[in-house]
Amino acid sequence: MKVERKIKWLIASCVVIVGTLSFIQYALVLNTYKLTKEKYYTEIRSEIAKLINRPSVAVLEEKTQENLKHLARLFVLQQIDKTTLFARLNKSDNTEMDSLKQQLFQDIQSNKILKDLKYKAQYDEILITFNGKTDTLLSTREAPFVFLGSPFQTPNTLLIGNGSNTIVDSFAKADGSGSSAMKLQIQRAQYLEVSTWKAEVWKRMAGIYLLAFLMIVAVIILYYLVFSAMFRQKRLAEIKTDFANNITHELKTPLSSVGLILKSLEREEVRSNPQLTDELLASLNRQHFKIQKLVDFVLETALTSPHEVKKISVDITSYLQDYVKELRTENHQFTSSIPPEKHNVLINLEILDKILNNLIENALKYSQEGTVISLKSKVLHRKYRIEITDEGPGIPLAYQPFIFDKFFRIPTHNQHDVKGLGLGLYLSKQAANLIGAELIMESRSGAGSTFILEIKYG
Repeated sequence: MKVERKIKWLIASCVVIVGTLSFIQYALVLNTYKLTKEKYYTEIRSEIAKLINRPSVAVLEEKTQENLKHLARLFVLQQIDKTTLFARLNKSDNTEMDSLKQQLFQDIQSNKILKDLKYKAQYDEILITFNGKTDTLLSTREAPFVFLGSPFQTPNTLLIGNGSNTIVDSFAKADGSGSSAMKLQIQRAQYLEVSTWKAEVWKRMAGIYLLAFLMIVAVIILYYLVFSAMFRQKRLAEIKTDFANNITHELKTPLSSVGLILKSLEREEVRSNPQLTDELLASLNRQHFKIQKLVDFVLETALTSPHEVKKISVDITSYLQDYVKELRTENHQFTSSIPPEKHNVLINLEILDKILNNLIENALKYSQEGTVISLKSKVLHRKYRIEITDEGPGIPLAYQPFIFDKFFRIPTHNQHDVKGLGLGLYLSKQAANLIGAELIMESRSGAGSTFILEIKYG
């Protein structure tokens, strides 16, 4: 009980450690994610700055402002309205300006970092003052006027730079009485559309994500291997203990009988009675046979190793029919179903006898007297199947993966209702492997068991 409690505490501790390590990894990766994003933004700001700070772009903006100043004069002189002003400002008839814009776009697309991004420069607000009165040509509440680049409006917009400038202009009055002053106040900004930033950051951090994931997986696998080894050792210790208990129990009865017989043979009245002496010697010989059989059974498991066996072609139908005729089950009902068709298989008869005997003996031991034990055979999926079914208690699902393990017996709380060392099914499985056959089991708790021997056919 204390060992199981320690194991539970150990598992809980490992879960906490893995959880803490995962949280630390998450925090580190998240911080690296943020730093990588900022580094990427810094890089694209630096690259776009190299392009838009060139003299050609400055000339382009100067020409745009000159055009704006000219159209503003027409506006204050009430020769055009706001709509016309921005329509004419947006329409360029200047070949030089078009060439400069095209060159800027080509430079952005040819840049390795900027090629998938969009750039725009815009006026967010334009105020015009004339004759002491200020009018709003463009308000911040309105859609901005993009004078360079492609209009876009997405959540992934990066501000490259902003600022303001003032343009002062004077021109002669229409009546020749002097000059008029006009002032333009402009708020402008530059943006990059960076909707691809997540893909870029993920690409740069792919190695970090992979290493973090592999580290967590490695720790989990390490814990799994440690616990698997620990549980295997625990189970092996339990099997050894059960084996020691079982073999002690199996040897106790014949050894006790041997002791009693030997004491009886020492008595004078027994020695003087030849008939009684012969009976005791016969009984002694039977007990010796039991002990010898038990020892041979254990030694056989130690000597079992894969090796080549000689196989011959046998009519399995004829063999099974003869085997069933010679079989004796005094306290059980036995039925068989063997199709009469002839089927030749390559098999070692000595090993096949051993497997069938072990399976029949196992069925006899674990099923109540008077119940039915059946042997059936058939060809299925190019394999010859021999099925031995009993009406015993069945095998619980939890123990089925271990049923062919050496020394394994279903726990019965140290009760020995059925004698055995847990070697019969193990030896049968090993023997099946030697002849290239497969031994499998189908069972449900409380519904009996079926052991199936599949022999390659054809």
